[in-house]
Amino acid sequence: MIGSYNVLFIFHYNEDIYILKMLQMMHNLLLEEGDFLQIESVSLPVATFSRFQPQSIDFLDITNPKAVLENGLRSFACLTTGDVIAIKYNQRIYELCVLETKPGPAVSIIECDMNVSI
Repeated sequence: MIGSYNVLFIFHYNEDIYILKMLQMMHNLLLEEGDFLQIESVSLPVATFSRFQPQSIDFLDITNPKAVLENGLRSFACLTTGDVIAIKYNQRIYELCVLETKPGPAVSIIECDMNVSI
């Protein structure tokens, strides 16, 4: 069984972001259209630290990649170690692997003071 944590605030996403998030979730969970999914409500600890690995060296060519990442994380509610997240910047989508999260393997990043490392 694959485990991943995610939250969608459907009411405030525009259609493009909603579709991107749904496709990313399906990709992360190895789901195909029509597959069944078991959903469970859980409480996650608040994040204090997260480490990311860009999936393309191009992300590091951005003038301030850490600021771009921190700004992009505002559209996420939680992170799971091992997931790949997508950040859109300057009409490009950059994927980053979540290498580590503290204090646990899945964390809430809503209104938190989290240290970020690339």
